[in-house]
Amino acid sequence: MQKKFQNNTVYIDWTNLHKWVQWLWKKIDYKKFRKWLDEKYWIKKAYIFMWYIESQKNIYEYLEQSWFKLIFKESIIHNWIIKWNADWEMILKSVEDFYEKEDLWKVIL
Repeated sequence: MQKKFQNNTVYIDWTNLHKWVQWLWKKIDYKKFRKWLDEKYWIKKAYIFMWYIESQKNIYEYLEQSWFKLIFKESIIHNWIIKWNADWEMILKSVEDFYEKEDLWKVIL
């Protein structure tokens, strides 16, 4: 079956994905995950919204090598717990992309 090109974009909240995976006691191969997204949803761009912590550079490099575009947001660390909310950031980015890019077909949050 020949794959038709579509300009679909996915927006991922790292915190939700990471917590869900931990809850399942699993690990994700993000390169395979990115490939699966492309094959299933014909994704052109995949954004991950996440915090930035200097000591986590190896995770960021791995995700970028897995063809994800990282969007870092300010976070608050309270009692060694990272707190932040990416929901509004993802919605704003998806609306911005939808209205500014005429060739965007579908948005997956």
